[in-house]
Amino acid sequence: MPTPVNRVPTNFSLTGVQVGNPVSSAHVLRWAEECSFNGGYNVQSILALNLKPRAAARTQLEALGAYSVPFVYYRSPGAQVLAVVVSIAPGTVDSASTVTLDVTLPTGAAWLEANGLDGSVNFRYPPGGRVAQGEVVGYIDVSGVTASTATMGSLDVTLNIGTVSQGILRLTILEVPLASSNVTADPAEPILEQAWTLSPNRLVDGGPSSPRGLNRLAYLMDQYRTGFRPHIQIAGIESSNNGATATNPHWHRDGTFGPLEWQYNVTGAHDPRFRFQVRNLYGVGAGAPDQTYTLHVRYKTSGATAGILGAYVSGVGGTALASQDTALAATSNVWTWETRSITVPADGTGGLVQVYFDCTAGGSGQVLQVANITLVDSNP
Repeated sequence: MPTPVNRVPTNFSLTGVQVGNPVSSAHVLRWAEECSFNGGYNVQSILALNLKPRAAARTQLEALGAYSVPFVYYRSPGAQVLAVVVSIAPGTVDSASTVTLDVTLPTGAAWLEANGLDGSVNFRYPPGGRVAQGEVVGYIDVSGVTASTATMGSLDVTLNIGTVSQGILRLTILEVPLASSNVTADPAEPILEQAWTLSPNRLVDGGPSSPRGLNRLAYLMDQYRTGFRPHIQIAGIESSNNGATATNPHWHRDGTFGPLEWQYNVTGAHDPRFRFQVRNLYGVGAGAPDQTYTLHVRYKTSGATAGILGAYVSGVGGTALASQDTALAATSNVWTWETRSITVPADGTGGLVQVYFDCTAGGSGQVLQVANITLVDSNP
């Protein structure tokens, strides 16, 4: 029978069932309800991008003709569907002024309902001045994507007539929670069969490949720690534009070491700090051990000189780590991904972490361009 998926965690402390008395089905039912929330509903928000105009004097999005928004995706073991939500920017309203949106799917994914996000529709721009803005929503079947492993995708935007619109305003990608689970027929879903916990069913050991049992419960508790990967994704755009730093539309840096030009629509230097909270897996706050994250960078160099991206990570009110430098091999204006493991302190107040990035293109007259910086929890 189907197992319902809880929309909120139960208002119950699981330590309360550690009473030293014989186990009853009522105790295990509480665990099963927590499993349904963790495995079926508590899935990940992958990306939330608000795309702003480029800084003054830079090449504007309207003039690019085409650009892409690259993203990183680690599928949660219980996720079956990925939703892609796009808001189209206002522009000239006529039959010729359109934008084409084409999602490059992660390996193993397939469209469930594209709604034109597969490049098959030329969308007209909405008129300016609207309070409410429409959205185009597509659904991707990700059941064939390898769980807990990095896969890459992108939203490719083509402006069929340039200079009339910047293309899109927002892009949101999120895993869709399950309404219920058929874990009885498919034990690969990371949920515990709730019907098994009801009287007069027997309490059994089960195992990882079984939908029920106490060994299955222990397996799921471990999988929730290691298989579900929160994403901290700082996403921008990439294009074929290779302009010098004075006009470059991407996040970029010239030959000297320092902050990226983040394309703010104001003058002056900016070096933003990004904050997130680590999971309380092994304790957080004073004395908590460091955690491990995977850093993904989407970049290109203007020439044959390698660049460097420095990540400065600190616990808020805790340890400030030295720069963790990532060598970025020369690409001669070809976009590519670089991946490495970095250390994140968990001794900040409440596990709060702050990170900022400095970089260099590696030489005078060189330009390093960046389209995506992502940190993904990879704790064992």
